[in-house]
Amino acid sequence: MQSENYLKSILQISDNQSSNFQDFIKETNALQITEEIISKFEYLKEIWKIKEKKGDIERQHITIPNAKIGKQYQAKLDFNELHWEDFFWFEIIGLESFGLHFNNQTHHITGVPNDSGEASFQIKFKLHEADEVNSKKINFYINPDPKTLFKNNPSDTSDEFWKEDNKNFCKKIEDKSLIISSKRGRSHAHNDGFREDDFLYNEIQDTQWHLICISDGAGSAKFSRKGSALVVEKTNTYFKQQSSVESLKKIDNLIDNLSENVDEIHEISQNFLLECAAFVHDEIKEFAISKNSTIKDFHATQAFVLVKKHQKGYAILSFGIGDCPINVLYDESDKVILLNDLDIGEYSGGTWFVTSEEIFKNRYTIKNRAKFSFFNDFQYLFLMTDGIYDPKFSVENQLNNIQKWKDLLVDLQGENEDKVKVDFSLPIEDTLNKLDQWMDFWSPGNHDDRTVAIIY
Repeated sequence: MQSENYLKSILQISDNQSSNFQDFIKETNALQITEEIISKFEYLKEIWKIKEKKGDIERQHITIPNAKIGKQYQAKLDFNELHWEDFFWFEIIGLESFGLHFNNQTHHITGVPNDSGEASFQIKFKLHEADEVNSKKINFYINPDPKTLFKNNPSDTSDEFWKEDNKNFCKKIEDKSLIISSKRGRSHAHNDGFREDDFLYNEIQDTQWHLICISDGAGSAKFSRKGSALVVEKTNTYFKQQSSVESLKKIDNLIDNLSENVDEIHEISQNFLLECAAFVHDEIKEFAISKNSTIKDFHATQAFVLVKKHQKGYAILSFGIGDCPINVLYDESDKVILLNDLDIGEYSGGTWFVTSEEIFKNRYTIKNRAKFSFFNDFQYLFLMTDGIYDPKFSVENQLNNIQKWKDLLVDLQGENEDKVKVDFSLPIEDTLNKLDQWMDFWSPGNHDDRTVAIIY
């Protein structure tokens, strides 16, 4: 019946021609010929359909997510979404050379890419058993590790103000430990630059007070690397003076009756810590003149603590000019207090420096930078430059947020991209070694020098 109807349509047979058409069929093998035509036509339709399918696949734009060298990767080729569910046979080739593998059951591409740049693989397929093997190339990109884009060029050791690119220090102090790490930033290392941060530790003779000082040299200052070195050096020089030793001993005597003498302690602390800043300022200014330069060429911040264990707890004297925070975590690390006010400046990257002439014009303002604190005990005392707190705290108002500090401790304990664990229960040298490794953490856009001092 199908052949007859098809033949009618081809010959355009009308109803009043039906009798003659039936005679025509009987007298000829017209239906057999028609069936052969239909069969060949269906064959042609199938061939055309396959050709069009191949053309569609050839023109099909396929994107898969970019990978990243050294990082676990997973992407799926969704055969239903791609309309490949009717493949008679297929295989994926070429992924293995990039460290990747294709799962034929789940259609997932997985693995850890071992190279970066343009990458591709091929899908080989047949649409039916007798079909020839067809091929389609699929491109994707493996991003490089951004860390590797930064060169690590050594600084010029012949420079007059050269200093180590990286510097570490550790020491047992009383019943606690001190670790300090200072690392040249990737941006400086890439451009053959110097570490502009600096630090210093010293136990003040005959007092058992421990000085920890850090400084961040201004990136815009010509000799900031020397400026920060001078800040920590001259801070130490000031506290080695006999007058400073006497002030510290006087504070010790007053701490014996802390509740009665706290106001006097604050006043003594403010006065002689302020004198320290003025002393450092003047010393750097004199040095700059000796080099036929100006103090602005040596711009650097100043942040320091003096720590001592007394019978009833820990006394801490703190002082800061600039944007280097000093924080104490206490009460089993459930509370945090910022021991200095940060000078963030009126614009991004702006701050005050101990070398700023303007900072000393308002004695009341600068006097408030000096603080005396007393804790029955504390778990951690941190001093850090903005190379640490910018990526870890984002904004300065988070430095009093205990949750952000808990997040930092979790980070230090190994919950980070590099799985580096700073274990504070290890011998101090091992803990410092891990801190040095942790300091290499990656944070997009944060490539400044990093310095952190931790008492724990």
